[in-house]
Amino acid sequence: MKDIYQRSCPYSAALQQATKGKLPSKTRHLVVTRYREDLAWLNLVEATRVTVYNKGEYFFGYVPLPNIGRDAHTPFYHLANNYNNLSDITYFCQGNPFDRVFGLLEALKYLQCVDFIALGTDVLEQAEPGVELRGLWEELFGEPCPSGWTFRACITFGVSRKRVHRRSQAFYEKCERLFHDGGSGISAESMPYVFEQLVGRIFLD
Repeated sequence: MKDIYQRSCPYSAALQQATKGKLPSKTRHLVVTRYREDLAWLNLVEATRVTVYNKGEYFFGYVPLPNIGRDAHTPFYHLANNYNNLSDITYFCQGNPFDRVFGLLEALKYLQCVDFIALGTDVLEQAEPGVELRGLWEELFGEPCPSGWTFRACITFGVSRKRVHRRSQAFYEKCERLFHDGGSGISAESMPYVFEQLVGRIFLD
């Protein structure tokens, strides 16, 4: 499992190939977590449904969410509440993703052969799971946490409906509740950082 991200994240070649072919026929949905960011860049997003969850001051047209769990909370809220109404591919990103992400607009426009793809930087974090991560893994999956952990420090990714549905709606509801209540000895404030290490394993395992 050590190379879990290396199978899916270096996607420059995939983008180059995709831009030479036809535009995707699959439905795509971009889900953005906003606090105070300027979202003018969304005008560049083509042929993709967009939903903005707003965690800052009220802004007309955006879906209000409580300011908990940073951007890591939003995917699980969205999947739990839209489990039976997902597009073929759903992408998740921050209000200003471009300081940590490359190729996002091209991916939204061209990529369609996606089960799970992390759209973060090229930097891979590698470490043995800490106490909090092991506890959360065991709470979610009911088994000991594996070793040899590799993750990408970014909650910007695309995932297919098929891959989401490998887990139950109740699973995503449980994940979402953890951001409110904490669990496994992890405070609600620390939960975003632990889920950042876990998100790839949720969709790739």
